[in-house]
Amino acid sequence: MIMVKIKLTLCFLFLTLSLLGQDVERIVIDWRTPIQYGLEGQLNKKALNFESAQYDFTVSNHPFLIQEFPNLILSNVVLEDVVTEVLSATEAELIDRSALSTEFEVEANTITVKKAQGTVVKIMPLRISSTGQIERANSFKLNYSSPEKARIYRSKSLNFASASKLASGNWYKIAVTEEKVFKLSRRFLLNLGLDMDNVDPRKIKIYGYGGGMLPESNAMPRPDDLLENPIIVVGEQDGSFDANDYVLFYGDDQVEWSYDSTSQFFRHSLNRFSDTTFYFINAEGANGKRITKRQLSGNPSIATVTEFDNYMYHELETTNLLKSGSLWIGELFDNNTNQTIGLNAANTVLSENAKVEMSVLARSGVISKFTLSVNGQSFETEVGSTNLTRYEFRFAQVSRGLFEFTPNQGALSFNINYNKPQVVSKGWLNYLTVNLRSRLMMSSNQISFRDLRSVRSGVNAEAVFQFPNTVNLEVWDISDIENIEAMNIQNNGASYSFQNDVSQLREYIAFTAPDSVGIYPKGQVLNQNLHGLPQADMLIISHENFISAADRLANIHRSEGMSVNVVTAKQIFNEFSSGSQDLIAMRTFIKMFYDRATNSGTTPKYVLMMGDASYVFKSNSTSGGTNYVPSFQSSNSVDPVNSHVSDDYFGLLDDSEGLWRVPSTDRMDVAIGRFPVQTLQEANGIVDKIEAYYSSSSLRDWRNQIVFVGDDEDGVVHMSQANDLSKLVDQKGKDFNTQKIFLDAYQQQATASGARYPQVTEDLVQTVEDGALFVNYTGHGGETGWTAERVLGIYEITNWRNRQNLPVFITATCEFSRFDDPLRTSGGELLLLNPNGGSIGLMTTTRLVFSSPNYLLNRSFYDKVFEPLPNGEPMRLGDIFLDVKNFNAYSTNSRNFSLLGDPAIRLAIPKENVVTTAINGVPLAQADTLNALSQVTISGMVTDINGNKLTNFNGVVYPTVFDKVEVKNTLNNDGGGVFTFETRERRIFKGKATVVNGDFAFTFVVPKDISYSYGSGKVSYYAENQITDANGYTESIVIGGSNPNLVQDEQGPQMELFLNDENFVYGGVTDENPRLLLNLKDDQGINTVGSGIGHDIVATLDGNSENSFILNDFYEAAIDDHTQGVVSFPFTDLSPGKHSLKVKAWDVANNSSEKTIEFTVVKDQEVRIENLVNYPNPFTTNTEFIFQHNQAGVVMDVKLEVFTISGKLVKSIDQMIVSEGFVSKDIRWDGRDDFGDKIGKGVYMYKLKIRSANGSTSEKIEKLVIL
Repeated sequence: MIMVKIKLTLCFLFLTLSLLGQDVERIVIDWRTPIQYGLEGQLNKKALNFESAQYDFTVSNHPFLIQEFPNLILSNVVLEDVVTEVLSATEAELIDRSALSTEFEVEANTITVKKAQGTVVKIMPLRISSTGQIERANSFKLNYSSPEKARIYRSKSLNFASASKLASGNWYKIAVTEEKVFKLSRRFLLNLGLDMDNVDPRKIKIYGYGGGMLPESNAMPRPDDLLENPIIVVGEQDGSFDANDYVLFYGDDQVEWSYDSTSQFFRHSLNRFSDTTFYFINAEGANGKRITKRQLSGNPSIATVTEFDNYMYHELETTNLLKSGSLWIGELFDNNTNQTIGLNAANTVLSENAKVEMSVLARSGVISKFTLSVNGQSFETEVGSTNLTRYEFRFAQVSRGLFEFTPNQGALSFNINYNKPQVVSKGWLNYLTVNLRSRLMMSSNQISFRDLRSVRSGVNAEAVFQFPNTVNLEVWDISDIENIEAMNIQNNGASYSFQNDVSQLREYIAFTAPDSVGIYPKGQVLNQNLHGLPQADMLIISHENFISAADRLANIHRSEGMSVNVVTAKQIFNEFSSGSQDLIAMRTFIKMFYDRATNSGTTPKYVLMMGDASYVFKSNSTSGGTNYVPSFQSSNSVDPVNSHVSDDYFGLLDDSEGLWRVPSTDRMDVAIGRFPVQTLQEANGIVDKIEAYYSSSSLRDWRNQIVFVGDDEDGVVHMSQANDLSKLVDQKGKDFNTQKIFLDAYQQQATASGARYPQVTEDLVQTVEDGALFVNYTGHGGETGWTAERVLGIYEITNWRNRQNLPVFITATCEFSRFDDPLRTSGGELLLLNPNGGSIGLMTTTRLVFSSPNYLLNRSFYDKVFEPLPNGEPMRLGDIFLDVKNFNAYSTNSRNFSLLGDPAIRLAIPKENVVTTAINGVPLAQADTLNALSQVTISGMVTDINGNKLTNFNGVVYPTVFDKVEVKNTLNNDGGGVFTFETRERRIFKGKATVVNGDFAFTFVVPKDISYSYGSGKVSYYAENQITDANGYTESIVIGGSNPNLVQDEQGPQMELFLNDENFVYGGVTDENPRLLLNLKDDQGINTVGSGIGHDIVATLDGNSENSFILNDFYEAAIDDHTQGVVSFPFTDLSPGKHSLKVKAWDVANNSSEKTIEFTVVKDQEVRIENLVNYPNPFTTNTEFIFQHNQAGVVMDVKLEVFTISGKLVKSIDQMIVSEGFVSKDIRWDGRDDFGDKIGKGVYMYKLKIRSANGSTSEKIEKLVIL
């Protein structure tokens, strides 16, 4: 019997399934304590829970189970042999009975990801029993019919040209905003850019799709590249475009009409993405396509048509209620509750009723209503109520009514009244749509018409369409814009008529004069050929303003061996949506490469959108726009929980996908990220950070650090979830070290602005400055920061300076990265946009999110992220994001997570391993306990992932030795309860050692301040050789007790104290952000344990001991020498003026030393010179000019002039300098004049003048003596 194994997402069991459909092992559901759920900060609801349960709280709070069967197509999936249990009364209260079935519902869906098919089974383990009680399934067997092994799926629905028509020749773009027959004169074409003296009018061609959006379903056909439209060129026969010659063509607007046969009503639909239709003109090559006149068939007519179905609409797009989604609405009914809308109608048939559809919205705490009045008739539409106090509830209710009325002749006047039942009630008009019958006669120079009543479907029949006597009448059949026909007009003296086929509904436009208004020249279009691009691993879709930054990023990835195509959004629109902005065109462009791929290995893997997006798609909106590269907006714009922005939409590439309804089984086939940039400077700033992330200077042990931040709101839920995630890292990524910043573990402070956690902010800021692989936040937040206590805000985000050690941020909080608001740049965006630091990328939230699904999505990230690729390389950020999103696809909540950053960036996870081989020369397994004040030598080696020593690895290893795990309790600041968690924070030693041919060893003395109880410590390693890196750990060490052979030591450490660099002198000058440099040396080593008993390395500024700085974590031992090391600590925002700084340090035997330094802070806006001297002075052959300044790291233009006592200039030196610190020793002089001659002995004056990069200057004069 052939067997196949699948991995169950439930309980992480591996069960064996039979390909022949036999029983499988029993699946046991591990029911847990009910979870709290709700939006972040509002976890006031409960839901049943089991291990690995998934939820979609937008549908119900019922947990469900997902089973994935990759590479198998299953059918007739059923549960068998189910063991059930009746819910308790308390549990039953948590269930919505109306959402349950009488059976355990099983839903099996075939999915396709990267052309590989599989089955996803969704199981609802709750039902209503035959006795009316609610039961849950405790265990069951999953059975199904014989599975079919999936094959590589090849898309077939769309065909793509091998090259674009825009690839060669001269092309020109024009724009229209109305549906008309337009006239293009010689002057218009000249203004457009055509050389009309050399244009053969017979070769003029116009291309375009017409109006309307492309179909969302990937299976629906759509135009590819540009379609030629037939036109008429009057006067072309002579081959010359003369002054009186012109072009006639049909131009479409962006309004689509469809017929609802149920309500017998034509409805309009505005293009969500564009209000302008574009066409392309070319006048080269073959002769152009022309509109031909329909020949008379000679067939009899079955009817004479003198009336037609007329329609019109009124719809303004001025307001988006939530700044989210694609629904834009019009008139507000608030202070003015009565408004009148006029629609032009002419030649109305009064003997027949008309229809009007009104769509309205209302925000009211009680039911409200609109009254529509027209021609003495009134109709009411009732709108439901909503909760006005809770943001997560539906913001407004929508209602639509369709009414018949008796029309009047001429303009129609619709009066709309809103009853406004509460002071806070508001109403809005979405649209009015009117259908009526009109007489077939010209009411203006142009009319469009159609007649449903004359249609004889499936019958080869013709009808006569008859107009009253009309001069210069022309009629075109525009049903198929690629094959427009001019009707053969017959004049019998009393009327004009034409005869045409009526086997289907046809659309016509009649005109007596073409129009030259409403058409706009857009100029020449550069050649492009996206259809001819080769297959690529990565596609970068950029705004044209950022293309140079996109090319830089492409070259970075090409240097890794990836293939990359860089295009602009405008180029995509030109080739795939006839120039109009259309998100579906962007997806179709990506799908072209997906469809062309012969297997999953040749499909595009990553797509980057380089440009900010906005919920404002159209330029005529009053809300402004920053839509450089647009993103998908949901159709829902009234429900904050179900309205979203997402780039995932562009990754749904299989034929069965595209509509992306809620819920949906669609899966992404390509990883998509975004740079939300608005300027080239911002784009280059992110690319600069990626270069830094990949550079050898970033190879440091920050890559071993993962930080979890947990909010104190909602009881202990957020801290508990953050702690669970850290435990998952401890299981799956033990090479890494976790740091926990849980708010309630800190002392909360009451301020005039509310409760605050200043120490949390300080620790978080410093942690990011120091660097981490990941920073993971769980809790409450918003667009501008984290937590109600504001532990992280815009100030901290924009002031980070950690460019060489950039973390990926994972933020499970509401709206932190709402990148589509044109009036605000969110905190998440600023993290990525900060050119000097912040983040390398974010897996982050853009809308309201639920806590429990956030946690599940977050958990799946850590399930995946530590799995290396087959070659041992770490995965790229987009690969992990794609897996996480697809695993959580059933949860609508996951749509609110986006990837801000480069999806193709390879995470800074070390590739190789570091292992411990011996302690004090004894194999690790036999090593003795590490006692306090005992000297320890640890040996190890760097290996590949298979354990083979890398004998060519020569570099540095950074070991950190930790004491035992500690148990901590939070402080219950808000009364939400005490949370207990474990942490490993106490560092016994941190240093550096040389790695030679893969081997290393380091020595240290165990501090006296360890915990004397015996237990397992941890040695964590990071190693690098400026090319690659490695990490590892061991917990096979026992720490505790004391050394019986103590060496007497009563001498504290030697200390040297500087600011910025070792050239700093006591009383010197610095800027507001100096860096403390503390050199420490002691025969036994420096104490950095941080046991909380006063033996820390402490810096005290200006004698303020209440606000001291603990520097333990900033100490690092010198390479291969545990007896000395350095503390490097950045101060920020020091006040101008004089300051004193005292530092106290301890050795491992708890002997202390102190050192004090004084300095002056000068704001760095204006350059200043202090303490100008030359040394030696007097001198004979050479002297060096030394001065202090306040422009560290800034390029300065320095001019030194030497004068005699009488004022004669004898020497001038011009030099550009850059000082790392605030002391310059860059100018030297040999005592010779400008001609190279030795000048005489004596006293001279010299003047030093410096100019900073900001334009400020400073100068100082001193004396020197030549002997």
